Amino acid sequence: MRKLVMFLLHIEFIFVSVTYVKRDSFYFYLFLLFIYLFRFLFAQRTFRPTKGHRLSGLVII
Repeated sequence: MRKLVMFLLHIEFIFVSVTYVKRDSFYFYLFLLFIYLFRFLFAQRTFRPTKGHRLSGLVII
């Protein structure tokens, strides 16, 4: 259940981040993909997903 919630949060963060940035920024999409993969792997290895969520949120902003 926790992994499902984290997955939905990832999608929400990516959607919000993409809508606030120009469509033609190709490198930003690669940057978001890298953050998405890092957060997904980090959430599976840690016992406190909120810590990784906060750090990644700051990185995206």
